[in-house]
Formats: sequence, structure tokens, C-alpha cells
Amino acid sequence: MVSAQELVDRWQNFATSAVTELRAIPADAWAQPSGYDGWTTHDLLAHVSSTQHATSRLVESAFAEAPAGPTEPFDENRWNAGQVRRRRGLPEPDLIEELRAGADELVRTVRSRVLVPADLQRPVPAGAGRGHRLEDVLEELLDHQRHHLSDLLNAVRH
Repeated sequence: MVSAQELVDRWQNFATSAVTELRAIPADAWAQPSGYDGWTTHDLLAHVSSTQHATSRLVESAFAEAPAGPTEPFDENRWNAGQVRRRRGLPEPDLIEELRAGADELVRTVRSRVLVPADLQRPVPAGAGRGHRLEDVLEELLDHQRHHLSDLLNAVRH
């Protein structure tokens, strides 16, 4: 079992490192293929920044009242495609800032919501992590972010 502070530290370390590495990418590298079908490195950055931006809402959802009645299944591919499409015209510095701001918001949300260790055991009722413990969702999303950042950095270096 991980503590809220450990999660916060991991996310902050990821974001700090990611922002530094992403800011060092030359402007002409963002149109390169990312290794993901149909996505450029700019699109992959848009995916990473949109995921970071949405993560604090997943934390909030674990503390919200359960919706009345059944909910529609989450279509992760549709959500990702829509988020990338909405960000296609945004400059890379804006996406990098979205990632940084999303990390800050996640830290604030975890610190204000996760007050006792049992809070990390709450089920997340939304998104791709629906039904899983908040702790597990945050760990898996962080791994997801790290994986995509590595793929993005490898794509711009080749």
C-alpha cells in the first residue's frame, strides 16, 4: 500500500522531469510520426497532456456520490481521439503547460481529498479505471504517462 504523499511525490517528479524534457524538443520534431497509428508526436503530447489534465477529476469522482441508475460504458479510444482532436491546433508550449498545470491540480486534489489511507481504497466510478481502487488507478495512470513520454522522446530522437 502506497501513501498519498508517495503518490504525490511520484506524480510531481514525473511532471517536473517531463516538462523539462518536453521543453527541450526542437520545434521541427513535433510533426514526426509517434509510433502510434495516425498520431504525430504532437498528437501523443496532446494525449499525455489531456490525460494529465483529467486525472484530478478521476480522484474527485472517487469522492462523489454514486450516480443514480446505470451509466454508459466508458469508451477510452473515443475519449482519447476526441481529446487529441481538440488539441491539434494548440502549440506545444500550451500542451506542456497543460501537463504541468494538470500535475499541480492533481497534487492539490490528492492533498485535499485523501485524508486517511482508506481514501486510496475508494473505487473510481469513472473513466478507464472504473471500479478499481483509487490507489491502483493513480499508479496505472502514472505508468501509462511514463510509457507514453518514453515513446514520445524516442520518436523525436530518431
